[in-house]
Amino acid sequence: MEVIRCDLQTSYGRMFEAPFEPTEIHQGIQAGGWKKAPGNDGIGRESYSHSLTIVREDLCDVINQMFCAGTSRNNKNGE
Repeated sequence: MEVIRCDLQTSYGRMFEAPFEPTEIHQGIQAGGWKKAPGNDGIGRESYSHSLTIVREDLCDVINQMFCAGTSRNNKNGE
């Protein structure tokens, strides 16, 4: 059996390990549907959209801390 090697440039690997940027979080919020909560906390897109200018940096910090600590969930609706 032949081993398949994946040779990524170092810069590509760093892209996948880089912290989320506020613009990425904004895009993620905008991608959600109206009257839909992205998590099990029930806070919907409307709340995030209206307050994002105020909480943008803090929200980005929290999401990055959760991701780096491995406490974020990858599945839908927090299941």
